[in-house]
Amino acid sequence: MKRIFVLLALVVILAIPATNVKAASKITTLTLKNGAVYTGEVRNGRPNGNGSMTRADSSINY
Repeated sequence: MKRIFVLLALVVILAIPATNVKAASKITTLTLKNGAVYTGEVRNGRPNGNGSMTRADSSINY
């Protein structure tokens, strides 16, 4: 009986979908049309998360 309860509890835990799971961001370098270069986290082809933007005039934003 104890084994059945443990097995049932395990099935219920595994059946619950995970929430608050983010798609993984990867660190890469993007060169934008205006000459700016972004280096940092990217998700779905767009800057997302931590990174730095170097503008065409060489100023840096964090």
